[in-house]
This record gives sequence, structure tokens and C-alpha cells, in this order.
Amino acid sequence: METEQKFETVVDLIGKSSNKIKSCDQKAGRLYARSIFIGFRRGLRNQHEATSLLRVEGCDNKKDARYYIGKHCFYLYRGPMRTLKNGRKTRARLIKGKIVNAHGNSGVVRARFKKNLPASAMGNRVRVNLLGMIGGRILEFLIYLVFIGPSIWGIANPEWKMCSNGKFQSPINIDLNRVVYDASLPNLNIKINIKDYTSELYNNGRHIVVNLNDYMTLERASNYNYASQSLTFFFGKDNDFGSQHSINQHFMPGELNVNYSQELNTIYSNLDKVRFVGRKHEIKVTLDDIITSDSDYLTYNGSKTVPDCAEGVEWIILNNPIFITSEYMEKLRLCIKGDPNNNKLSLQDNIRPIQKTNNRVILSNIQPDSVIAQNINAS
Repeated sequence: METEQKFETVVDLIGKSSNKIKSCDQKAGRLYARSIFIGFRRGLRNQHEATSLLRVEGCDNKKDARYYIGKHCFYLYRGPMRTLKNGRKTRARLIKGKIVNAHGNSGVVRARFKKNLPASAMGNRVRVNLLGMIGGRILEFLIYLVFIGPSIWGIANPEWKMCSNGKFQSPINIDLNRVVYDASLPNLNIKINIKDYTSELYNNGRHIVVNLNDYMTLERASNYNYASQSLTFFFGKDNDFGSQHSINQHFMPGELNVNYSQELNTIYSNLDKVRFVGRKHEIKVTLDDIITSDSDYLTYNGSKTVPDCAEGVEWIILNNPIFITSEYMEKLRLCIKGDPNNNKLSLQDNIRPIQKTNNRVILSNIQPDSVIAQNINAS
């Protein structure tokens, strides 16, 4: 039995301004938000999740839910929020809120919502973080990854329109029947520029990343040199789905474009030090002996898989799979988006959906009928 209840949530208004705001007459753009319900009492089988669009437009004639943060004036859009539980939808509505803390271009609105929820779910706080147009670019980049889904990247920020309008987006499904063998594709070589190197293992709230500090170069013939930047881990909640790219509609448990080596053990054994968002830890890791000079690979022209989804990215997908123990895979799944006090949301399923191929050519230096099909079947 469901009863109508009220509960309190905290809304953090953080973002960047598309226009320089001098007075309340100028519009400040829009805020898009995704709210995650966390901390429900034990016994609820499914996590409640709500998605809403909150709109902020600077001071106008509307008096509803108007707030001031620093010198900027906003109102909160009174729109419906939907919660999905066991296939049923309920609605919530913002009915009251006020600024409880403000500093510069950011602040906290304590908002009260009226919502239909099971009584067993009452009394829990909900934290809603907004991506918008008020604060700095760095904050914007960190927040969108956690709270805004790929389906609205293209409208959440004008600078990300390529996410919706691009014709050569990534990731894609690799159809092996359409792969073109190119005997002229060169081998891959790793060049390490310094002997004493350190890398940074980092939880950015969306992915586990290894920053390589530009001391390694990937060479693919004399006119194809790539300065290394980072390794990023993608993985799912189980072994059926987790890679960004698929091969013949088959997904791997995770994706990282390196082969198994002792260097990966260095990363995995330090994951507990970056379990929470914002945590960093220095490690020693190199790509030497990970990508070998005779590596077989596929390549195609695509895009970044995070905003701004810029195209012109040359993807190099190695043939040989990465082998990882189930223990290390579970360590990855224990890494979360939150801090020790807000640790309910895992980094798993941190992948963008498959994009249209749009007749792109996929080249490979792998001879037809080679071991690539065996690797796929073995996976």
C-alpha cells in the first residue's frame, strides 16, 4: 500500500554560465539534472531512480520557487519527477525550497518534495546534483559524468552537440564480415622516454583512470606517433556486458586496450586506495611489454566516448583479449562514485551505448580466418 508522504532532499546548484550575468534581466541558461535516490532501508529489492529537468533562467516575472545565489537570480522549474519501481511510475513535485547556504556562484537549496512512495522508503535523504551554467568548467566536467546520461549529452551543453549530431561516433559494433584486411597497416611499437616514471591511479567519479604523464609514445610507422595520456577502465555489473565496443554483437565484461601483464596487477592491487571519488594514488606502470610490436589490431575513425564527443579519433582495437581474475573484476565493481559517507553508487555500467556505423570502413592487419574469431568464441 502506498501513501502520499513528504521527504526532504538537498539540491546543489553548481555549473557554468554561458553568458556573463550582470543583472537579473539576463538569462543564465538551463540546468539539467538527474537525481539518484540512495540510502533506502533494507528490504527494498530495486533501487529507486528519478529523473527530472530543472530549469534556471535568471530573474523574470515568475515568482514560483525563485532563489538568489550570490548575485544571480533563478527559479526552479516545477516539473514532474518520475520514479520507476517494478515497472510502475509515480510522480513527485517540488512544493517548497529555500537557500540554506550560498557562496559566490554556488549554493545549496533545501527543497521539499511531495511524492507517492512506499512507507518503508520514507525518512531518507535524497541528494540531487545539477549540471548547469553557473560555475566553472572543471566542476561542469566532473558533474555531468555522474548525473547526466548519454541520451541527453547533445542538449545538455551547446559545446556537446556533436554527441547528438555527429555521424562518426563511438563506440560501434564491429561486424567481422565487413572488416577489410589491409596488409600495409604497420605494427605497433611502444617508446618510453624516461626511465624513472610514475603514473597516477585516479577515481574521477565516472571511471578508474591511470594518468600516464606523457612519458610513453605509441608509434605506428614514422608518421603515426601518439603521446600516451591515460588508461580508462570500462566494466559492467556482471560478465555479460561491460565493454564499450562489441564484436558481432558480443560484449566483453570490460574494456581496456592493453594485453594482460604484470603491469595490470600493479593497477588492480591498488584499486582499494581509489575506491571513493576524488581519491588518487601514485603507481609505477608502463605500456612496454603490454602492447607488443607484433600486435594484431583493427582500426576505424570514430570519436571520443565522453563529451564533447569530438570526432577525428583513430581507434586502435587490439585483437588479443585481456585476462583478469574474478577477484580483480570484483575490486573494480567495488569502486564507487561517492565518498565514504555516500557510497551506494558503483562505477559499473560506465559505458556509452553503441552508435551507428554509418558505412564506416573498419581496417585490420589480421589475415582472414585468423585467431580473432577463436578469441571471440572463447570469450
